[in-house]
Amino acid sequence: SRKYKFSAYFDKFTFPWLRIRVDAPSSGFEYLGRFTYKPSRSIQMYAQFRQENKELSITSGDGALSQLTETSKKNYIINLDYAIGRTFSFKSRVQGSSYTEANETTHGLAILQDVNVSFWKMKLSTRFALFDTDDYNNRQYIYEKDVLYAFSIPAYSGIGTRTYLLAQYNVSRSLTLWARYSLFDYTDRDTVGSGLNKIQNDKRADFKFMLRYKFRD
Repeated sequence: SRKYKFSAYFDKFTFPWLRIRVDAPSSGFEYLGRFTYKPSRSIQMYAQFRQENKELSITSGDGALSQLTETSKKNYIINLDYAIGRTFSFKSRVQGSSYTEANETTHGLAILQDVNVSFWKMKLSTRFALFDTDDYNNRQYIYEKDVLYAFSIPAYSGIGTRTYLLAQYNVSRSLTLWARYSLFDYTDRDTVGSGLNKIQNDKRADFKFMLRYKFRD
């Protein structure tokens, strides 16, 4: 198989109808490029760049009517997946972005390390991530492993760390257990969430447990 691969995507779009934060017909474009390098079956690296330009209705502070303003969102990813035999696999990633609106640019960054271990009847998946974003426009979405039939793509926003641990244990051919613990630990706030979901703490933790039993004839 080829060690090197490059793929690209481009799309130009128009919206003749009104949308959220857009009170007039608008247009924009999006393109993506990815370069992949796979030197062996156990190692794969890729670098990806994506840019999306679209128009939004921006209202100035002097009370004037809103007008369409072009915004630009750029995303960068450098990713490395590698394995050691069938027991250990790892993912290292640096992911960032920049957002420009009305000639003002903000940034966001996330750095993460995944470690996966598979032995005997047990599978363990864990992550430790650092993130620092200037605003919600630069939130970082990164896929996380979850219990069976569930998925998790949380928004890494603000400043802090993200960790999770997922354990899967095959008790028998019919019975399987999953348990997952995840934690956001923020350093830029004293509360998390809003309204009825507001937490008087700088941490937010979640725990899931799942049991599956397959009946056999």
